[in-house]
Amino acid sequence: MKAASALVRFVAVASLCHAGKKPAISEENLAKLQTVKVIFVDGNSESADKLREKMESWTCLKLTNNKSQADAIMSTEERGKPSDYHKVAASVTVTIQNGDQVWSRTKTGVGVVGSGAGMAAENLLHDLAKDACPGWSRRNK
Repeated sequence: MKAASALVRFVAVASLCHAGKKPAISEENLAKLQTVKVIFVDGNSESADKLREKMESWTCLKLTNNKSQADAIMSTEERGKPSDYHKVAASVTVTIQNGDQVWSRTKTGVGVVGSGAGMAAENLLHDLAKDACPGWSRRNK
């Protein structure tokens, strides 16, 4: 009985430790993401605005205002999180023109004065650049 209880606790702890890790991107989706050169950011939120503002200087991707000219669409969603500070969770999904979803992430940002949307957007762009732009270094640091 003690061994079974210990095993259950071990599995629960191992599951919790794994839950905080960045989701892996499959080799197939990584290859598809790396073909994207022009992206359209879809959304009407502070996070979406920050993504548009910083996309070209924080990643190798070019921004377009025309969905039909984009290699991929980045859909954005933002929600506030209850806390003492202004906590915002921003989620993005990158879908290529054939409808395949190739990348998605959620990041949280915290703002002391304003919302945390800017920090969340920067964290998302940092992860996106690592996956979409191998060997690229950020401009305008």
